[in-house]
Amino acid sequence: MKRLWVGIILLLILLTGTLAVTGAMNRIYAPMVEALEAGDLEAAEERYGRWRDLTAAFADHGPMEEMDALFARAEICEDAQERKALCAELAQRARAMSNAHSPTWWNLL
Repeated sequence: MKRLWVGIILLLILLTGTLAVTGAMNRIYAPMVEALEAGDLEAAEERYGRWRDLTAAFADHGPMEEMDALFARAEICEDAQERKALCAELAQRARAMSNAHSPTWWNLL
């Protein structure tokens, strides 16, 4: 009987951790998406840099490396139109990072 309770407690800990990560990803990336949609690349990059290590512990590194490259390109970009396009692409990728950790039926399958 003790093993049953130990198993239930471990499953509850895992469920709580998963829900915490889901909420954290949304709280991290939602403001970043808003900043990018407003064209505030510096605020978005500062937020991304602050939370990058925590995000890397739970997320796939491929999309994060692509975002790193886009932020690097945006830093040296002088053309306003290209910078706006980079912000739009970064916003889409940040939204995808948040959605990848949301509790939707297609993520649960």
